[in-house]
Order: sequence, then structure tokens, then C-alpha cells
Amino acid sequence: MNQDQQEKVRQLVEVLDHALSTAGCGVLDALNAVSVMSTSLAHSMNLAKDEYMGNLEMMFDMTNPQKQAIVQEEDENE
Repeated sequence: MNQDQQEKVRQLVEVLDHALSTAGCGVLDALNAVSVMSTSLAHSMNLAKDEYMGNLEMMFDMTNPQKQAIVQEEDENE
């Protein structure tokens, strides 16, 4: 391999190294974005679950005669 060919190979290796490095950073950024989105989704799901459970509890309280009697007694005491 002559001097000119060696220089071209060295330049190609530098270009490929830079391209792979840049692609690697892109992949890491994408993985980070997925991580942030999954954390946000998990938080939203927890909020939705809490709201759903609160609504279920309220519906149960409204249909539970014992709970209704306690609420009526508290209302009368006020």
C-alpha cells in the first residue's frame, strides 16, 4: 500500500469513527427520551389509578348504608 492509499484509508477511518460516534450519541439520546417518556407515563398511570380508586371508594361509600348513616350523623352534628 503506497503513501496515498494509506492516507485515504486513515481519512476514511476518521470519517467512520466520527459517524459511529455521532450515531452512538443519537442512540443514547433516543434511549434517554424513551426513559423520560416511560417515567412520565408511569406517573400519569399512577395518577389515573389514584383517581379511579378514589372514585370507586366514593361510589362504595354512596351505596354502603352504614357509611351513609355515619355521613348523615356527621351532617346532623354540624
